[in-house]
Amino acid sequence: MTNPPPPATVLVVADLHLDLWKRTERDPLAALPAEFWHSLDAVIVAGDLSNDPLRKWPRHLGRLVARTGPGKVHVIPGNHDYYKLGIDRADELARLCAEAGASLALRRELRLGQTRFLCATLWTDQALAGDLSEGLDLHRIPGPDGRRLSAEDLLQCHREDLRWIEARLATPWAGRAVVVTHHAPHPGMLGDHVPALFASDLGALIARHAPALWLSGHTHERTELHLGETELRNISFGTPSEVPEGSEAGILRRGVLRCPA
Repeated sequence: MTNPPPPATVLVVADLHLDLWKRTERDPLAALPAEFWHSLDAVIVAGDLSNDPLRKWPRHLGRLVARTGPGKVHVIPGNHDYYKLGIDRADELARLCAEAGASLALRRELRLGQTRFLCATLWTDQALAGDLSEGLDLHRIPGPDGRRLSAEDLLQCHREDLRWIEARLATPWAGRAVVVTHHAPHPGMLGDHVPALFASDLGALIARHAPALWLSGHTHERTELHLGETELRNISFGTPSEVPEGSEAGILRRGVLRCPA
């Protein structure tokens, strides 16, 4: 009898902010041994790899690919990943990924064994926020065609991501569905002192389609929540000031998933 193949191992992590870590003497990627990185079948970065991607992504993508091997790193852009670039320049992010041996996972489905990962940024719908001036990064991200970015531009991005996610969840799949987004899909994921603008309330969608797991970042609050059959888990890593020295490995391992073949 042939033994079944081993499960695929996937690491999902958001908010690495590797450019901020570069300024310190601490390397968060070194918290896990080389054997761990080599054993991974995929790494999904769920947003905020670094600011200023045209200048900094090549270096940071190269570090990740060097640890895992080419073809294993998949990046969902977060808000910081559009700084100084432009909300309509995902083509540039895709080019940077391809040149580094990685891939851009913007509205993209990844299948590993019996698990499919539905990956999108999912900008928030702004419906929970009373003050849109806090947290939208309108002054940091150029808008379409170089004009000033507006809240309506980001709302349109949200709608496009949401339509894609719902269409994929409605597509039959015999295995497990895992949704991975940068922004939070439910206000219960906000934690303490996080603006309501950082989340949408997608409770009805989650109840309707019941994905097994929804992973998100952005808030830097490592919250967990169950809604019916769905587990919601924040997999933010965080900035150097938010990560106590010695805790790096444990925080990274929160995003490790085993995907049966």
